[in-house]
Amino acid sequence: MGRARTIARRSFLIGSAAIVGGVAFGTYLIKRPIDNPLLADLTDGEATFYAWVKIDADTITLIGPHADKGQGAVSSQAALIADEMDLDFGQFETSFGLPSNAYWNTAFAEEGAPFMATDEGFVAETVRSALGGILKVVGMQATGGSTSMADSFDKLRTLVLSHAKPLSWLHLNKLAFLLRNLRPNQAP
Repeated sequence: MGRARTIARRSFLIGSAAIVGGVAFGTYLIKRPIDNPLLADLTDGEATFYAWVKIDADTITLIGPHADKGQGAVSSQAALIADEMDLDFGQFETSFGLPSNAYWNTAFAEEGAPFMATDEGFVAETVRSALGGILKVVGMQATGGSTSMADSFDKLRTLVLSHAKPLSWLHLNKLAFLLRNLRPNQAP
């Protein structure tokens, strides 16, 4: 057999190691936690729990990660968070999310895959999952194609339930009181 037709054992091992290393590194990039973008801009007396809630002594600010041009995306996203935190309208303010990988749009993976939305086959779901991983690593913070609520509904409710559900309105008021009455470098 000619040299071009056969794969040497060494080439096979090197190629296999490169593929396994690429898969391992890609998995690490997708699974690693994303930093909270609100931590960089906190002033004295402010706290943040994750990328969607900022609190100070006077206000609770809920962050909407998608742009709003009058369609109600920001207030709808804030309503999702507020509902899980037992907040009523008037007890919080809303703001836009800063450019950050934390606000990547999961719905673009659903819409961007070359399959019908109703196709739940193995190949379709695998492609959507891979595309979602790429969008997370790239930090695709975008709004369009009616993806704001499709992206936000499960993500915001799940994140709030897992991180902030114990932070009811009573807990947030207690935290605001502590922030208002503590001096810098003073422990509670």
